[in-house]
Amino acid sequence: MLDELRRWPEWIQHDWGRYVDRAETWLLDNVQWLFDLFQAGFLAILTPVEDWLLWLPWPVIVGALALLGLVLAGWRMAAGITAALVFIGSMGLWGPAMATLALVLVSTLIAVVLGVPLGIAMARSEIANAAIRPLLDFLQTIPSFVYLIPAVLLLGIGRVSAALAIILYAIPPVIRLTNLGIRSVPEETVEAGIAYGATPWQLLRKVQLPLGFPTLMAGVNQTIMMALAMVIVASLIGAGGLGDEVLRGLNRLETGTAFTAGFAIVLLAIIIDRLSEAGASLRQRRRSGGGAADERVDRPGGEAQGDAQGEDAGEDAASEATGATRSNGQAQAPAQAPAPHDREGPDVVLRGLTKVFGPDPAQAQRLQASGATKAEILERAGATIAVDDVSLEVQPGETFIVMGLSGSGKSTLVRCLNRLIEPTSGTIEITGDDVTEMDASQLIELRRRRLGMVFQRFALLPHRNVLDNVAFGLELQGVDREERERSARSVLDVVGLAGWETSHPDQLSGGMQQRVGLARALAHDPDILLMDEPFSALDPLMRRQLQHELRDLQQRLRKTIVFITHDLDEALALGDRIAIMKDGRVEQIGAPDEILLHPASDYVASFVEGTDKTAVLTAADVMFRRVTTATLDQSPRVALHQMERLGLSSLFVTDADRRLQGLVTADAAVDAVQEGCADLRSAVLRQPATTSPEDPVQDLMSIAAWEPYPIAVIDERQRLRGYVARVSILRGLVGGDVEPPTVAGEPAADATIGAPSP
Repeated sequence: MLDELRRWPEWIQHDWGRYVDRAETWLLDNVQWLFDLFQAGFLAILTPVEDWLLWLPWPVIVGALALLGLVLAGWRMAAGITAALVFIGSMGLWGPAMATLALVLVSTLIAVVLGVPLGIAMARSEIANAAIRPLLDFLQTIPSFVYLIPAVLLLGIGRVSAALAIILYAIPPVIRLTNLGIRSVPEETVEAGIAYGATPWQLLRKVQLPLGFPTLMAGVNQTIMMALAMVIVASLIGAGGLGDEVLRGLNRLETGTAFTAGFAIVLLAIIIDRLSEAGASLRQRRRSGGGAADERVDRPGGEAQGDAQGEDAGEDAASEATGATRSNGQAQAPAQAPAPHDREGPDVVLRGLTKVFGPDPAQAQRLQASGATKAEILERAGATIAVDDVSLEVQPGETFIVMGLSGSGKSTLVRCLNRLIEPTSGTIEITGDDVTEMDASQLIELRRRRLGMVFQRFALLPHRNVLDNVAFGLELQGVDREERERSARSVLDVVGLAGWETSHPDQLSGGMQQRVGLARALAHDPDILLMDEPFSALDPLMRRQLQHELRDLQQRLRKTIVFITHDLDEALALGDRIAIMKDGRVEQIGAPDEILLHPASDYVASFVEGTDKTAVLTAADVMFRRVTTATLDQSPRVALHQMERLGLSSLFVTDADRRLQGLVTADAAVDAVQEGCADLRSAVLRQPATTSPEDPVQDLMSIAAWEPYPIAVIDERQRLRGYVARVSILRGLVGGDVEPPTVAGEPAADATIGAPSP
């Protein structure tokens, strides 16, 4: 019984090899022409290359390769190549070495031509990845001698069958590493290419292949090494060259012959490896060693000074660009601000926008409708509702802030606007067009012409300099180089980076890199800017500076901006309106002061709790609007009577057009009565402190602390609009209706109801 178990039962044995034989017969009978074509084509390439290498005098080849090494890596490389080639020749192996070099170069070329497209297909298609990956596993695990079998069966003995075996053995690394190189490109960088309207081919050629190039070249290098490693095995079926020398030495037990030929293969491998590696890194070395980078390093103070100069230049250029001037602390708006565009109605309209991540969005929405929590939906449906039935409008020229904590759905929402993320349901209208109904070509045009995007971590293209990064969107549109560079230089001047055009992103500070990102978004003059937490990766000082610069640019350009942030202070500083999100839903939309003073939910109230309201509230938010005043032609006795009746110690004095003339105190009115003055023109009028309705409360607090009289709020025509007292500041901060007490120098409650007519 034990003996029976030791023998494999014949009834479950099968001659699987006959199927291989049948397949071979079928291939030879039906597609022999294909193998003949491959053989003829390969020989048409290999024969001229080999003949040319053998025909050229050896000093020419040595000199050419040494010169190439000198150009790529310097004199040490040139000297090493020269020594290795001379040593190969001194062993009497020059001819076999050139034959091997020709075979390896041609085989590698074919492997790369076939392997790179296959690697690209794997990176861009999960179906292709799933189909090709097992084949690569198979090719990389079978013994090297097995490669000879199909080569001999299909092509017979000779150099072509040897080349086929080499190609099959050496091709997996270039496929795998091309796939890896493209997949390793940062997601946000790929998003940037798509956001600016790159077609799939443009995205591959201008973003993915350049950034994946070092990894791809590592695959090419490995393919070369494996091809050289295979030449000895391939010599069994007629590869020739150095492999034949090794095989002959082994057959004759001539150890020296086998060793020297093997060592020559090693030297060839080293030469090719170093040259390919140097060629791959040449572009990087040239970029790192020239242009503005050298100037920057050589400046006194190094990088820190370069950053500071760039930042100062940015602030100055932005201020000049906006036309803003400051005098005595008062900001003056530009005389003429351009209209955003002529179209009426909102620029962005969302209706019921929903995005569900997961295998069955409908099930997730049903669970939500039944009252399931976010955690329950994730557990039961494997889905996350990132954006939940959001409806809102963004007006032309408005800076609309979308804010919330991490996971609130704000970044998903902004990516739905340009369909970097496909919405599950709802509609998105951009300047009147339904984005959700656009086909691929329409969507590309929308991204190229009407939208610009600024990313959190800059998403610049590291292989391009500043000028080419800024001109990227225009390049995708097909704008000629001269015009797009002119536009890029113009917008770089606006953001304060003139002079840094030839620098690369890794040579700039974080703040400067984000200015490049902003310039790229502005270069093609889009209607709408999408900004996904653009300043959150920067330090607080740089963040505040760029916030200031963005406000100045917006004052001039008046772009429609959808700005994503998790920082409430940033939202209050930049936003015309703010939408606060929680768990994918919008909790409240309103102006900054409305959000602060009238939170719509406990969540919003907790969000704004502890916020410094003085930085957001303006004089118009806290001023008492109805003011009892005296006029210049009024009798001092009448003015004194008004003060006595209202319990006031002073009155603002205006002319007939309500332009402020000063302030009369009760003591001054009594003196005027005693002196027999007919009107207040002869009375002694004080000049009260004044402010504009737009000035922040933060700037008024120190004035109110020492000023004994209320601060007059006047408009650009010097008309009195209201007044700010200490008690009105307190009223604004607590959000209630606090009436001012009757105290010396401040009016009573009766004088604080209503508002004057414009």
